[in-house]
Amino acid sequence: MIKKDTFLKLNFNNYRRNFQIYKDILWVGLPASCEEVIYSIVGICFNYLIMMTAGTTEVAIFTVVWRFVSIAFLPCMGIGISTVTVSGVAYGARNIQNFRISLNYSTLLSLIITAIVCAIFFVFAYPISHAFNFISGNPAMITRTAEVLRIMVFYNLFVSFGATAVYVYQAVGSGFKSMSLTLLREIILSVGLAYLFAIVFRWRIFGIYFGAIVRMILGCFIGFICIVIFEEKFRKEVESLLKS
Repeated sequence: MIKKDTFLKLNFNNYRRNFQIYKDILWVGLPASCEEVIYSIVGICFNYLIMMTAGTTEVAIFTVVWRFVSIAFLPCMGIGISTVTVSGVAYGARNIQNFRISLNYSTLLSLIITAIVCAIFFVFAYPISHAFNFISGNPAMITRTAEVLRIMVFYNLFVSFGATAVYVYQAVGSGFKSMSLTLLREIILSVGLAYLFAIVFRWRIFGIYFGAIVRMILGCFIGFICIVIFEEKFRKEVESLLKS
């Protein structure tokens, strides 16, 4: 209020419509919105498979555990959102060094924080499960929640690689590539492997959890390999521009 330079003042008199900007925004925004729909579809499929193989009690346990899985993902999401800005600026400026630094640092930082959170959940799985199941007062349910939580911490262990790939693709304006990685990881690998292990191999509920962990590891590393290949192409593009 005193300096009058710490806020943005909008003046629509200077507004000039540019449909290319609308297109660029929607090219990233629409796929990002579709990714949220994909997550919801996967959640429905998992609940159905769990109910088929283990019953409604296991669905309730999975719902509690999934909250902690979501909490463990929050650091990756926060760092990923900031990576969109930093990587986008570096990409627009054709600064390969800053682009590579943002990619490496975001992946490493997300991995370290996620590993710490997962370790805490693994060590204190029983007290956490007891705190969130105190109403039921069912020792068997508390123990089962702790067991599932200790299994599912491995679900998020390598999510930093996949999250970095998704957010960097959004930063460079490739929203549909980002959505394709999510579609591969969540629908094709997730539901496919869960059905394969649980129903076809008859591993039942363990197969669902095992399939979820395997698909996350595979999907994340596939996504990270894709973004590393993109980075290499970007480096060659910058080098060719500097030579010309």
